Amino acid sequence: MKLTNKQRLPTLKRDLRFNRIRDIPSGTFQGAQRMITLLLNNNDLKRLRNETFRGLHNLQNLYLYKNRISDIESGTFAHLARLERLYLHGNDLYEFKASTFSNLPNLDRL
Repeated sequence: MKLTNKQRLPTLKRDLRFNRIRDIPSGTFQGAQRMITLLLNNNDLKRLRNETFRGLHNLQNLYLYKNRISDIESGTFAHLARLERLYLHGNDLYEFKASTFSNLPNLDRL
């Protein structure tokens, strides 16, 4: 399944678990400024680009565990200043760039 940027997501919580999502195009979450929780765990994501989560200004909880993520571009989470919880376990991640988690002053669970 491929998530398209034509889908507008006006809800506070979006559950997209177990959908075999492989890619999230830039702009998918534009218009979803009020979303607080996004569940993308248990999909087939391999790479997160720096525009992946643009538009999610109020996001506090991001569930990305049990995907196949092996690459996170610098700046991917830079637009998520209110993020408190980020779940990445169960992926193919072995190292992070120093800038991966910059601009996340509220992050208390990784």
